[in-house]
Amino acid sequence: MDEYNSLPEEEKPNYDIKNLGDGVELIGYNDENGNVDLSQAFTKSSYKFDGIDDYIKIKYDGSKSVEIKDEGGAIIGTKNEKEFLNENGFTIEFYGTIKGGNSYDERNGKEYSGSTIAGLLGWWNGNNMVHPQMRMNFVGITGNNPTFTYSPIYGGVWNFGVNNSDSKVYYSNGMDSEYWNYSFDLSGVSLGDDIYFALVVDPTDVFISSNEEKDFKNLCMRTRFYLNDNDCKQSELNVELWNFLFSENINDLKCFMLGRCALGTAGFWHYLKGECYSLRFYNTALTEEQIRENEEKTKDYHDILASEE
Repeated sequence: MDEYNSLPEEEKPNYDIKNLGDGVELIGYNDENGNVDLSQAFTKSSYKFDGIDDYIKIKYDGSKSVEIKDEGGAIIGTKNEKEFLNENGFTIEFYGTIKGGNSYDERNGKEYSGSTIAGLLGWWNGNNMVHPQMRMNFVGITGNNPTFTYSPIYGGVWNFGVNNSDSKVYYSNGMDSEYWNYSFDLSGVSLGDDIYFALVVDPTDVFISSNEEKDFKNLCMRTRFYLNDNDCKQSELNVELWNFLFSENINDLKCFMLGRCALGTAGFWHYLKGECYSLRFYNTALTEEQIRENEEKTKDYHDILASEE
């Protein structure tokens, strides 16, 4: 984004989108001739999603390797990126504004008017009739209204999109008791507010859950959710469900999507309307100290960019 914005206006139409990174595709940012128009995507300080058809695809199909380093930083080997993620977990950080969302039914190409969902992230196999296998969405305050226009935002949800009923999951701080949904409370956050959140899933932090629900598998791993300057909210994710994703679904997953995801009936796709100041995906579980440091630096940097607009 910085490289593109630093160019003279006459050079921007000729910017090579390959500079955005290997395996990055921009969908929906096109001019009247069908060419990619990055002026629809970037401002000086943010990345824009129009809530209609804008999203970004990032290749993540296991074709890359991650370097393994010792405590001194020396490279001692490599591991497939998917295997590394399975062992080390992940962190998602978002800083920006959520202004709404729109949903479309891929089965008939029409807008699905009953939705109040905005999609942010999905790990996908490329089939429009199959749910992403890891996904994150934001939900409007009520499901009975046809548009995402209400404030505050009701909440968010992420899940693996796998239906393994033998692996029930209990969420100590969730709003949703479904065994494969992880919900996080966004009450007090209004549409258009600047928000910073981080979701951490840590498969190395394993413990025995105290949940006594019938058929619950008690071996769990820690998850942490940070919202702005609020205290961290911890919950628990069933280890068996995590392993189910990486044993049954992992080979089919090809890319991450930003700004688009599915929730509900297969074929219903939800698009984010808003501005993203920063969105990071780490293939490791960051510590709270790292999260807080990232939050401070990210906000400071955005303030600098915004002041130059």
